[in-house]
Amino acid sequence: GTYAVPFENQFYNGFYNKSLFAKAHIATPPRTWSEITSDCVKLKSVGVIPIVYGAQSGSGEFNPVYEWSYLLAGVYPLSSWNGLLQGHIRYSSSAIVNQLSRWHALDTAGCINSNALTDKVAANAFTSGKAAMIFKGSWDAGSFYQSMGSKVGVMLPPYSTS
Repeated sequence: GTYAVPFENQFYNGFYNKSLFAKAHIATPPRTWSEITSDCVKLKSVGVIPIVYGAQSGSGEFNPVYEWSYLLAGVYPLSSWNGLLQGHIRYSSSAIVNQLSRWHALDTAGCINSNALTDKVAANAFTSGKAAMIFKGSWDAGSFYQSMGSKVGVMLPPYSTS
């Protein structure tokens, strides 16, 4: 079969609640898979949702449009992405399968909200302090800062092993 994946030119990034990170004794935002996994355990222990997602479609557990580019960038440099379109890099490659498996492991470990939320409800969970991290776009920075002030931090999605 043929597989197609959207390539976007938007800047997606992660936002985190500095106060919730401090409450969970996390000094810096995660930069690797092992750090985000460890941080999720700490955040769950203080009673917050580690990562919240939402989508207008109601599919809140996975939001591949936001995540795909960072999952891919964790294993392949941008200069090689055309290899996917040309068939030189297979979507079934161990590098891509491992990235998707790690991402899925966050969900099965309870690090991601289990209920389907709209974008607005997910953003409200983040700004109200019910969730510690959200992966959205730079267009949300102003509204998050307006709602949270200096409590909001910005990070790159930590989808790398190094």
